[in-house]
Amino acid sequence: MYAQEIVTTQGLRISTGFASQKLLPGASNDYRYESKTIAVAYLKQLWKLQKWQINLEVAPTINAIQHRLRNAFFINPDDGDFKARRERFLAPRKFIEYTLHLGLRIRYPIVQKTTIIIFGSTGPMFGTAQTERLKKGFAFSNTAGVGISYDLSNTWSWDVSAAIRHTSNANLDRPNSGHNSFGFQTGFIYHW
Repeated sequence: MYAQEIVTTQGLRISTGFASQKLLPGASNDYRYESKTIAVAYLKQLWKLQKWQINLEVAPTINAIQHRLRNAFFINPDDGDFKARRERFLAPRKFIEYTLHLGLRIRYPIVQKTTIIIFGSTGPMFGTAQTERLKKGFAFSNTAGVGISYDLSNTWSWDVSAAIRHTSNANLDRPNSGHNSFGFQTGFIYHW
C-alpha cells in the first residue's frame, strides 16, 4: 500500500464539465448541442478484489444546454406545421436537463497516488424544452467514460475524465432522435 493510497469505502464527489455534439467523431452538422454540467455524487464501495475497486455512484446532475437546429430540412413537410417548427428550432435555445444517474465506477491504481477510472451510468432525465430531436419532459441519460484520479491526501482526491453521453426517451414519445455529446469533467472527491 502506498503512503497516500485512499482506502475508504464511501465518498462525495463534486464535479463540473462541458460537452458538445461537435466533439464526437463523425458528428452531425444538422444541429448544435452543448452542455455545461454540475453534479454531486455519492460513492459507495461495492467490491474490492486485490487492486480493483468497484463503486456504486448516485449522481444528481444539472445540465445547462445550448441548442440550435442548423439543417432546416431535418423537419420535413410531413411533420405537421413544419414551417413554424423550422422557425422555432432554427433559433438558438437554452434550457435545463435534470438527471439522476445511477452507475458504476471502476478504479485501478497504476502508480503511487494515481488511479485509472472507468465508469458508466444511466438514469431518468427531465428536459425543460423540446428540440426537433427530443420531446420535452421525461427521458433517459446514459454516460460512459474513462479518467484518471490523483490522491491529494488520505481523504481527498482530484479527477479528470472524458465521457460520451446519449439522451433519449426510449421511444416512449416522439420525437426521439436523441442527442449525443462528448466532453470532459473534473471534480474533487472527499473520502471517508
